[in-house]
Amino acid sequence: MDGKLILDVNNPITMKLSNDAYYYFFEGEDPLDESSLDEIAEISAMFEFGFEPDENKPPKIDTTNGTVEVTIIPYIEDLKQEQEQNTLEFNESMWDGVHNDGGVFPWMFYFKFIGLNRVKIAQINMYFNKRLNDCEGECVWLNKKPWIKYKTKESHKGYSYMPICSPRTTILDNQNAQEFLVQE
Repeated sequence: MDGKLILDVNNPITMKLSNDAYYYFFEGEDPLDESSLDEIAEISAMFEFGFEPDENKPPKIDTTNGTVEVTIIPYIEDLKQEQEQNTLEFNESMWDGVHNDGGVFPWMFYFKFIGLNRVKIAQINMYFNKRLNDCEGECVWLNKKPWIKYKTKESHKGYSYMPICSPRTTILDNQNAQEFLVQE
């Protein structure tokens, strides 16, 4: 985990704990019954980054069955920091071309030739102004036209194809593009 942790106040969780588990988590006491260790381990595993009690909801102690109903707020990674890191702020001049997929979602695919038939791709969602995926692809010729064949971690089962020469593709570095285009 690289980012800092914050309390996920929008998603409190109410659960019943044994008295031992409650006093272990919120009072720092060792459990009286060793069988409570399994419950403590299970709850700890559920919340990777830990949790705090919801101070606005006091615990409800049930003395008849030895449980405590408590509302907790889990810690989560601060995704705002990650989103700021992924915000579209990169130098367009370091890319050889850009393809504007003008469909329902406004995607931009920046690509750079990194070898004879290899391409590095940055996938940008222009609606959210966010850089989503970086991946590598290969240059292929289909019907005597150059295409980029790629697959991201999040993509469907097969490969996706992006035309290099189309009205929606802009070549930013003609020299690098020409070196590939004259191969065929």
